[in-house]
Amino acid sequence: MTALSQHQHLLDPAVLHHPQRQFALKVMDLLKTRQFDALQALLAPSWVAFESGALSDLGLSRAWSHMGLQRADLIEPAQAWVQAYPDSFAALLFAAQLHCAVAWQARGTCTVDATSEKQFAVMQQHFDAAFPYLHRALAAATRPTLAIAVGITMARAGSDDPDHDYIALAQPHLPHSPALYGRLMWALNPKWGGSLAEVDALFRSAQQWSASWPDEERKRVHATHRSELADVEECNGDSDRAIALLNGILHEAPDFDAAHSQLASQYRYQDQMQLAVDHLLRAVRITPVADRFDRLGDYYEALGQQDVAMAYFEEAMLWGSGSAAGSVANWLSDQLKTARADQRPAIEEQLGRVASYGMQQFSPRTMFVMGAIEFFQRGDDAAKLRAYDWWREAARWGHSGAMFNLGIAHFDGEEGQPLNKALAMQYWARSAALGHLSSHERLGKALLTGDGIAQDLESAAYHLEIAADGDNVYAMRDWIGCLWFGRGTPQDRGAAKQLLQRLKALSPDMYASARERIGLGASIKNWAGKLFA
Repeated sequence: MTALSQHQHLLDPAVLHHPQRQFALKVMDLLKTRQFDALQALLAPSWVAFESGALSDLGLSRAWSHMGLQRADLIEPAQAWVQAYPDSFAALLFAAQLHCAVAWQARGTCTVDATSEKQFAVMQQHFDAAFPYLHRALAAATRPTLAIAVGITMARAGSDDPDHDYIALAQPHLPHSPALYGRLMWALNPKWGGSLAEVDALFRSAQQWSASWPDEERKRVHATHRSELADVEECNGDSDRAIALLNGILHEAPDFDAAHSQLASQYRYQDQMQLAVDHLLRAVRITPVADRFDRLGDYYEALGQQDVAMAYFEEAMLWGSGSAAGSVANWLSDQLKTARADQRPAIEEQLGRVASYGMQQFSPRTMFVMGAIEFFQRGDDAAKLRAYDWWREAARWGHSGAMFNLGIAHFDGEEGQPLNKALAMQYWARSAALGHLSSHERLGKALLTGDGIAQDLESAAYHLEIAADGDNVYAMRDWIGCLWFGRGTPQDRGAAKQLLQRLKALSPDMYASARERIGLGASIKNWAGKLFA
């Protein structure tokens, strides 16, 4: 399957015609058509230049832009390429890197404590598949620095290779390897288990090595160091300091794409969407990669430019983004809602393709959207059963909304799902741990009333407060009651009155309900414990 491309004409022309994009797509075409002789010939000039010392490993990584492909459907042709050319460093490296990239797709973007067992298991499966190719790549070249960089990435993801310490392997190559310097600087970031002291020590050493490097690569030594420092500031919550560091980088190295990408993220956090788009587009014009296309889609969507957003989501899918597939599926779902009868077959066909692709790329959002289409748009009994199948799979892949829906179904025993309140609590607890506000609200309500779980007022207050802070109006109503009567939290009627005024603006009905509960509770105190049933 190829990604949808009906919006491709809306891509920035510099992106659409970017040489690295064209090269990556050419490699993908040769892989899929099993033209391995032509593939080897395409990669040979840059490899010869690298082997002779005319091209650095950073230059080689730019030339081999196909290394940014993340599509799981390329694994089988990549394996066939290795079989055809068993001693080819290019083939071995791509097979290893592809498994690594697909592993990250399976892993998702959640923190370790919020990653599901399914995500971890499939990630490890692909890491395990990558190691044999990586070991052979290390032996196939005198300067296997790009292979070592892949190993460092896998090690930082928690998949240690019992046969190799990749950071140790990097040491003798570092004085001649801009690519390894960048990867190791990333790996030493405190968020991956390193430290600022190690980051600074590597930078000081690199200042000495890089004296003989070309001017652009020498500038990247400073830029990469400050880029990691900016990332640390971002993790520490100092967005202004991060932006200052990144702007300083671009003053000296205006084409340092990583700084543009990081700045885009910072401006996105500050809701300065046009600045976010401007910087991310500059990053993509320098180095096109799947994640940046996906983020550009998100940014354009936030600006209300839906067609342009779709162009970048489709492009991200072309490279292998599962996240983008979820966005495309959601857009197609909206199209289906308003489509005429004669338009529906074409949209349904596109949805089927996106659903297959989303499953291939481990996209829980795609699974969730497909479930929503079955449940809310098709709606017959068979469709609703299919919806729960989609949502169960999405939940296995860590989708909090799917977990919430399954909790509702099992709590109420609706739509053919067995009544099982204990299972509902498990789903809501997992979903709440991922930050789902409605799950916090339902779990808090159950804990408050002891419905399906042992009553625990303090835990109820904890969940209701979180959901209320997120403006969940049902939680706000119940949290007001907790504050008013001191249920699971110290009594604070002043705070309850302030929250009541916020609720009035959000939901007059919930405001009236909250007032009624407070009034009844104040006049009939013996009933106070029953008012939240």
